[in-house]
Amino acid sequence: MFQFLNWQNRNIMLISIIIPIYKVEPYIVRCIESVLQQTYRNLEVILVDDCTPDRSMELAKECIEHSSISNDLTFTYLKHEHNRGLSAARNTGMGAAAGEYAFFLDSDDAIEKDAIETLVNLAQKNQLPEMVVGSIRIEGKRTDLSNRVFSDNYIIGNTEIRKLYKDGIPYMMAVNKLLRLDFIKRNRFSFREGIIHEDNPWSFFLANKLETMVLTSHITYIYFLRSDSIMGVMSDANKMKRYVSLMTILEEYNYGFLTKKLVNSKDNRDYYTRLKYDYITEIANDSNISIKYKAKCLYSVLGEKWVIQFLFKWIELSVKTHLWRMFHKQ
Repeated sequence: MFQFLNWQNRNIMLISIIIPIYKVEPYIVRCIESVLQQTYRNLEVILVDDCTPDRSMELAKECIEHSSISNDLTFTYLKHEHNRGLSAARNTGMGAAAGEYAFFLDSDDAIEKDAIETLVNLAQKNQLPEMVVGSIRIEGKRTDLSNRVFSDNYIIGNTEIRKLYKDGIPYMMAVNKLLRLDFIKRNRFSFREGIIHEDNPWSFFLANKLETMVLTSHITYIYFLRSDSIMGVMSDANKMKRYVSLMTILEEYNYGFLTKKLVNSKDNRDYYTRLKYDYITEIANDSNISIKYKAKCLYSVLGEKWVIQFLFKWIELSVKTHLWRMFHKQ
């Protein structure tokens, strides 16, 4: 049952914005100000302090307390006893959320002034779907990434939604999506803790339950590329941490699929394999890791004959060469 509150002569829902905070001192004010400036005002903003060692939380609170436009918003401050990572911070925020929809916002990014209003209007116009996804503008120096802009669309049915996910629509990131909290809690969705790329298994299981989804071409989120992020600073240690996480994620896909928790259909197999392909090609194409380590990674996830056959339709020649050597060595 949704509760609607009257504001400026229209019915609106309470939206929970969840912001994990850790080592974002240079960016947090920009993030908070973008929330304070929202044209949609029935918001509870949940800030989760993941034991940040800098002044990030202090700056966030100062920004809110000194703002002349924060009085009609609700702010909740939560703090972990020790640093637990982004996944845990998001899970903590979800556990405290009281809104009809949740919205994840990373503390080094920002949202457009009309972001929440745009997404809520779409939700109300489309029978309150389980998820509403906005488009993203990317700001930074990398030329290999472009804005993620969708065509306006209302999708009904899990089969159609999974087909879109297989084609990379929508993006795997958890941010910039209105998600109905009753749907999240009913399916017990949570982020896997202790890994990076935690959005990927989250999105995988989400996609296999969604029945209604709205996409909009309207840009609602500003994604700022950071040179000091784990993806921007790919040291050997970070790279190995990344690969360990990728393997953990693939194991989670295997568990979900092979235990028949997910629909056993060709569409689902193709979607599952497409996700495997993304990681396998990255590992196989990396010239900085040994063939031995590549073999260890790939053998653990390429057991099914149909997986290999499907992958060979996708993988470029260099990766095919790696796989051929691995499956036919000695």
